[in-house]
Amino acid sequence: MKINKRALTVLMLAALPTGLLATLPARAANVNLEGVVTSSSEPGCTMVRDRQGNSFVLEGSNWYGVVDNDYVRLEGTIVPDSRCGVTSGIQVANVSTIWRDDSRKVVVYERSRDHGSFMDWVRAHREHEWREWEQKHNIPPPPPQP
Repeated sequence: MKINKRALTVLMLAALPTGLLATLPARAANVNLEGVVTSSSEPGCTMVRDRQGNSFVLEGSNWYGVVDNDYVRLEGTIVPDSRCGVTSGIQVANVSTIWRDDSRKVVVYERSRDHGSFMDWVRAHREHEWREWEQKHNIPPPPPQP
């Protein structure tokens, strides 16, 4: 089979964008992660352990206000992380829900119900508890209110 130069050029130009797209990193997918909040004695090692026993280090500051033993649903992006003895973290975008326990019968906080930001809710309902917890675990304070 004989291929002329023009057909080969067109084929190469058509394949070039496909090859370039394949080299771009995939966009990270947003996830909802449910589990119990745990912490260790190491600073910065606050995690969520899901029902399958997987642990994810909490990244960013949008989770500030959750405390040990909160059963939470977090929205965010799973990211590689190699600290605190785990290999994955979650870059938290939002705290969706906090339940009293894993039965999920008693809602403590729900973003769709409690209007305003999660940090506004923390300031109104658990400021003292959060301050004690952040000092115990050496976590920086939440960003100031705008």
